[in-house]
Amino acid sequence: MANSLDITTSKLKGVARERLLGNYGQIIAASIVVNVIYFFCMLAIMLITNIYIALITEIIIDLLFGVFKSGKSYMLMNLAYGQPVNVSDVFIGFKQNPDKAIMIQLIYTIAILILQIPQFMNAFGIIGASEMLIATLILLIPYIILSISLSQVFFLLQDYPDNTVRQLVRKSLSMMRHNYFKFIKLVLSFIPMMLIGFITFFVPLLWVNAYYDASRAMFYKELISSKDKAVNA
Repeated sequence: MANSLDITTSKLKGVARERLLGNYGQIIAASIVVNVIYFFCMLAIMLITNIYIALITEIIIDLLFGVFKSGKSYMLMNLAYGQPVNVSDVFIGFKQNPDKAIMIQLIYTIAILILQIPQFMNAFGIIGASEMLIATLILLIPYIILSISLSQVFFLLQDYPDNTVRQLVRKSLSMMRHNYFKFIKLVLSFIPMMLIGFITFFVPLLWVNAYYDASRAMFYKELISSKDKAVNA
């Protein structure tokens, strides 16, 4: 049974700030580690001259980074539930259900490839720049809906490791059914802070991203609690 989240965005963010006290360093360091690894992977792709090999390599790397997303979700859930947080948590996805993490990431990878179809068509001269822009904007709508619908799936993988990918996807869809706008409101509330981070040489974004990630984890925690209460009522 789907249930709407009762807690407000401000309360979610308030609890996230409390959880981050003493843990900012671990969360930020983990993000830096993952971003550095991703940067060097992308740098290696740029050195590949064959466009098709480069594309295939990029897809493989993107799938593997689904494992890092799983590890990051594990770390953020530890934070949300008041458990110890370590930088090494981001690598735990390589030990726990890496195959499921890759399959979940495959959904996102396919969605991104579909979103990029107009760009490919423009690159090969099939459509013009204006048609590319219109087509991309049209495809962006279902992509955003899909991203929001599946926003809880990596967290669910940590709570329900024995579930199949299909079951995890269905759980995320069910949990988000009545909570789209609350999730969007949470995401939009960080835009002012992100803009400030951009105009102040990006460094503050490390703290903003940690705050944002912690708030997402608290959103999941409250969402799963609301779901359990609805089932037991």
